[in-house]
Amino acid sequence: MFLIPSMGQLYVLIIVTLFSYMFTYLTTHHPLFNLPQIEMFNRKPFSCWLCSNFWFNMFLMVNISYIWTPMFLLWGFIFTGLTTYVIYHDGY
Repeated sequence: MFLIPSMGQLYVLIIVTLFSYMFTYLTTHHPLFNLPQIEMFNRKPFSCWLCSNFWFNMFLMVNISYIWTPMFLLWGFIFTGLTTYVIYHDGY
């Protein structure tokens, strides 16, 4: 029963996943905020959008699960897996 998210927790999961998606897109593809243009970040997982999205989203979910409830580990992994699957099969 504790692994089923409430509506508030579901909104947090969706918002954190979308934030992670937008943040990693900006830091890998935007010309102004592109991290791989700095030599230190010109390696995986920073140069790969798929890797960067997966690790950044899991980092956020682990921190939220530590603060709030362990349910975020399971559902964060599910949302991260779905987002990674979509990015991978989108042709990138």
